[in-house]
Amino acid sequence: MKQPNKAIIRRWFDQLWNKHNEAVIDELIAPTGHTYGFPRPESVLTGPVEFKIGYRKFMHAFSGIEFQLDRVSGEGDSVAATWTATMTHTGGDLGVPPTGKQVKLSGTSYMDIHDGKITRGWNHVDLDSLNLQLETPA
Repeated sequence: MKQPNKAIIRRWFDQLWNKHNEAVIDELIAPTGHTYGFPRPESVLTGPVEFKIGYRKFMHAFSGIEFQLDRVSGEGDSVAATWTATMTHTGGDLGVPPTGKQVKLSGTSYMDIHDGKITRGWNHVDLDSLNLQLETPA
């Protein structure tokens, strides 16, 4: 039975980000799928292998990650989610020395999904807010 695309995006956030099930990357990203804007705004990752590299850097930079999907909408093969994540900055893998601060990050993800696989994903994150949180004294 084909999984509806909205269910796929929900599974992506729940299994990968909240439960840290990295196997979901291989299951849901098409071999030639492109991801834009993760882990940095200028990033373009192709396929599961490159995405895993970015994912692991992000997971080393932040711990206790929990994503809340605020809204999921879509039509046909295009699905969008707005989300809010809370996490603790515990590593310097993204170029900022660890601060130990708990931060809140908000963003949107737009995905094209064909035959149960993510073929394109665009990520837009409020990095200005994140940077302010990391710079502000505890």
